[in-house]
Order: sequence, then structure tokens, then C-alpha cells
Amino acid sequence: MVAHESTMELENLCGSNDVKNVKNITASNRLKLPVNIKILSWNAHSLKGNFTKLSEILDLACDIILIQETWLDKNQKILSISNSQGIPYKHKRVDRISKKKKTGGGTLTLFNDQIDLIKEVRINKDSGLYQAIINTPKGSKTLWIGNIYLNKG
Repeated sequence: MVAHESTMELENLCGSNDVKNVKNITASNRLKLPVNIKILSWNAHSLKGNFTKLSEILDLACDIILIQETWLDKNQKILSISNSQGIPYKHKRVDRISKKKKTGGGTLTLFNDQIDLIKEVRINKDSGLYQAIINTPKGSKTLWIGNIYLNKG
């Protein structure tokens, strides 16, 4: 019963055709991407206090970087993000909403230039689910990736 409820919720978030396509993927072909994809997840516990660590993470040259607890709000702008080699990252951010709390919340998802975003679904006030196309010389594949932050409140 729980799996069915989760599927229904996913259908509401993503659209029933997307979910049917996901259900039809077998375990044997689920991970056959044309290239290796490097994904990194990091709970920053505030980007403002961790710029050095962010620079180190960007220099790992991951394809997708998922950052939780950015502590950013709408007044803090990000114009562009790139690593020390000049490799740019596209970004999607979901800022924290709480005006009462000065800490916690917010996500930032970074994608390299080989990845095109085609759909974004908000899961909750601090999280996003993204459908992306990974382009390679051998073709392209679709990937769903979620950057989730669940706060206690």
C-alpha cells in the first residue's frame, strides 16, 4: 500500500507518463548511461561560511553537485559559478523560506555544461526534483535527480 501511495504522489509531482516510463525500466538497463557521471552531495551548513570548501568541491569537476542547507535567501544573489579551471556550472536553487530562523534550509543544485535541464518539480519548500538530459558523443540519456532537504519543523 505504501508503494502505491508513493507512486500516486510521484505521478502528481511528475506527471503520469513520466512515472509509467520509470516503472517500465528494468534493473538491468537502469544504469546504462553512455558515460560515467560524477555526483556529489554536501550539507554545507551555510555557504557563507564555507567558500573555501565550496571551491575545493567545485575543483573535483563533478557533473552534478547537490548542496543542502545553503542558508541562502532571496536577497543573496548568485550570478555565476565556475571552478578554478573556468568550467561553468548552471544552477538551480531553492532558498529557505523561514524568516524566523537565521539558519538552516535551502538547496543548490549545480549541473555542468553537458547536462541540459528540461523539467523542475518542487517537492517541498526546500527541495527540488530535476529531469535532466545528459549529452555525450554517444548520445543522450534522461536522468532524474533530487536535491532534498527535510527540516525538523
